[in-house]
Amino acid sequence: MRRYMARAAAALMVLCVANGVGAAIPGTDLWEPSLARTPGQNGSQWYATVWIHNPGTETAHVTVSFLVRDQSNPSPVQQTVTVDPGETLKLGDVYEDLFGLSSAIGALRFQSDRKIVVAARSYNLTAAGIADSQGQFVAGMPSEIAIGAGKKTSIPGITNPADGSFRSNFALVETAGGTATVEVTLYNRDGTEVASKTYTLSPYEPVQVSMHAFDSGATVDGGRWDVKVLSGSGKVLTFASMVGNGTVSQDPSTLEMEYELQQGSGSGLTQVAHDATLAGDGTSSSPLGIADGGVTSTKIADGTVQSADLANGAVTTSKISGSGAASGQVLKFNGSTVAWGDDSLTLPFGGSTDADTGIGGALTIQHTGTGVAAIYGASAEGFGVVGTSLATAGSNAAGVAGYNSTGWGVFGTDSGANIPTGSGGVAGVSSDSYGVYGESDTGTGVRGHSASGNGVEGIASAAYQSGVSGAAVSSHGYGVTGYNGSSENTGYLGAGSAAVLGESSSGSAGRFFGGGDDAVYIENSGAGRGLHVVSHNDTGVWIESTGTGFAGLDVRRAADSDLAGYFKGRVTVTGTLTAGSKSFRIDDPTDPANRYLYHTSVESPDMKNLYDGNVTTDDEGFATVTLPAWFEALNGDFRYQLTVIGGGDRWVQARIARPIEDNSFVIETSAPHTMVSWQVTGIRRDPWARMHRTPVEQPKPEELRGTYVHPKAYGQPPETGETWRTRGPGERSQD
Repeated sequence: MRRYMARAAAALMVLCVANGVGAAIPGTDLWEPSLARTPGQNGSQWYATVWIHNPGTETAHVTVSFLVRDQSNPSPVQQTVTVDPGETLKLGDVYEDLFGLSSAIGALRFQSDRKIVVAARSYNLTAAGIADSQGQFVAGMPSEIAIGAGKKTSIPGITNPADGSFRSNFALVETAGGTATVEVTLYNRDGTEVASKTYTLSPYEPVQVSMHAFDSGATVDGGRWDVKVLSGSGKVLTFASMVGNGTVSQDPSTLEMEYELQQGSGSGLTQVAHDATLAGDGTSSSPLGIADGGVTSTKIADGTVQSADLANGAVTTSKISGSGAASGQVLKFNGSTVAWGDDSLTLPFGGSTDADTGIGGALTIQHTGTGVAAIYGASAEGFGVVGTSLATAGSNAAGVAGYNSTGWGVFGTDSGANIPTGSGGVAGVSSDSYGVYGESDTGTGVRGHSASGNGVEGIASAAYQSGVSGAAVSSHGYGVTGYNGSSENTGYLGAGSAAVLGESSSGSAGRFFGGGDDAVYIENSGAGRGLHVVSHNDTGVWIESTGTGFAGLDVRRAADSDLAGYFKGRVTVTGTLTAGSKSFRIDDPTDPANRYLYHTSVESPDMKNLYDGNVTTDDEGFATVTLPAWFEALNGDFRYQLTVIGGGDRWVQARIARPIEDNSFVIETSAPHTMVSWQVTGIRRDPWARMHRTPVEQPKPEELRGTYVHPKAYGQPPETGETWRTRGPGERSQD
C-alpha cells in the first residue's frame, strides 16, 4: 500500500521533498557538501564540475572556500571569482581550476555579495571519455535550510540490496562554525529501524559515510535515512547518493534532504480580496488589517478577546469614545459598572500599602508651578503636616522625608518668619529659637538630602543660638556643629563631641568653603590632633584632585628634618612616586635601642629592575639560571655581570653561553664546579611602564620658571621656591 503524508505549515509554508530533481535555490551563502577529485571503488575516477550563475543586474564577487573532509576548517583555503550580470561561470575541473589540486575530497562553500545560483556535477570519468561518463547533479544548498539542535530531516530512496547492485552513502557538513552531535538512523521502506549511529562534527567539518562503514550487514531497498542534530551550536546540511555498483557503470543518483521553504516576495499571494471590515490588499506596501469600525460589539462574543490577545499599546486614547463624559472626568467603577465620573478625592481619605515603591513612597505629588507648595497643610490647633514611621527601631524609614533638586524639600516656619533664599532638603526658620530641632535616642535626629542645595540648613537670628542643634544622648555620640556667621561663637556642640569638628585655641571652629578657597580648613595650635580619622571598614581618608598641576594631598613641615607624615602599615601607590630622595629607616641591628640605620635607594634614569644570585657550574662547566615565569613579560634590554668566586690556584673565566631565552640563561666557566655570582638588570616593559615612561629631563612650566624645588640648597631666598608662588602667604614655607 502506498502511503502519503501531508504536513500543515503556518504562514503559507510548503513542504518540499526533492528526490534528485535538482532544484537550485538562489542565495548568498551556498554549499556543496561533498565533491571529490579522487579514485573510487571498482576503478572509478571522480571529478567535479561547478557552474556559478548570476541572475541579477550587478556584478557578483564570489569567495569559494575548500573545506577538507574529516577535519575542522576554521581557516580554509579560498579563491575569489567575479561573475558578471547574467553570466554563468563554468569551472570544468573545479579543484584543479580554482585551487591547483590534483587530489581533493571535501565540501565547497560559495559566499557572494549578490544572490547567485550554484550547480555541480560529480561524475566518474572513464577512458571512454566525457560522453560516456556517469554523474549526478548536486544543487547548491543555502545555509538557511541547515538544521540545528532538536531539528530532524529525512533522505528517502536509500538502496543497498542484498545482490550488491547498488551502494549508498550520505554526506554531512557543519555550516555555522560550531560543534554538532548528529544521530543518523536507517529505516526500511516499511518504517522499521535497521541501524543507528551518532557522529560529532567539528566547526566547518564535512564527512561522508558509506553504507558499508555505517552497517556492513545492512540491506535496504528504497528506505530512508533520518538525520537529527542532538546537541551543539552547529548547524548541518546533508544529502545522500545511490551509485550503481557494476564493474562498468558507476551511475550515481542524488538523494536530497527534506526541508521547508517559506514562500516570500515574488512567489506568495499578491492580493487578498475582502469586504469593508478589512483594510489593505495584503502586500508589503499595503498590509492587511482591520478597518476602523470593522469590528463591532455584534461581531465579537463576550469574553472572546482576552488581555493576552492584545499587544501592548494596541488600544490608544483615540479609540475610546468620550460619549457622555464631561471635562475632567475619568473612567472608574461606581459599584456596578465602569462609567465616567469626577476625578476628586473624598475626605477624610486614608489607605495603606506594603509595596516597595522606592523614593516616591505610597503617595507622590509633583507641582511644576512657582510660588505655590506641592503640599500645604493648615491646622487651627494641631500640626499642619504630621509624618509617623511605623518601622522598627534601627531601620532607615522616616516619618517625613523631603527631597528637591533645586528648591526646598520641606519648609517649616513660625508666624512672621520669612522664607529664606536658596535651596536645600529642609528649611527651618525661627526668630527666637531653633529653626529645625531633631532629637533621637538611637537614630538620626535630623537628616536632609538635596541634589544641588543644602541637605539641612538652619539660620539663627538671635545671638548665641545655633542654626542647627543636635543633642546626642550618649556621651560618645555626635551632635551637630554649625557655623552661624558670628566670630564670637562656634555653635553648640552636643554632648562634648561633633560630627565634623575643627578646634582652635583662638575660638574658631574651623572653615568649610568651596570654590576658590579650601574645601576644609582645620588649624590646631594646641597639643591635640588637627584631624583624627578612624575607619573600621573602608578608606579612612579619600582625597581626589581633578585640577591639573595641583596635588591631591600637600603635607609639609617647616624644615626637612621635621616629620611631614607618618604611616603605619602598607602604603600602595598606583601611579608614579616622585621624591628628592628615597630611603628606608630601621633600628640599627648593632644598637637597636639607641640608633637608627638609613639606606638610600639606588637611582637610575630608566625603569630598571635588578636581579642577582649565585650558581655553581656542572661537570662540563655549564650552569642554567632559571628566572621567574613573568621575567621576560616584565623586562627587556638585559645587561649581565658575572664574578667568579674561588677557583683555587687557577684563573677561571666565565661567560654568558646563552642569553636570556624562555626566562632562563646559561653560564659557562673554563673549569667545572665553579661558583659564579651573577647579576642581571632589565628595563620594565609591562603595559603600564610603556605608557608612563619618565622623561629624564623636562622643562619647567612657564609659570614656574625661575623658581626652585629646594631653593635653600642652591643658596636662594624662600620667595624663589615653587610653593611661594602656588600658596598663600600664611601657607608658605621655606623648602
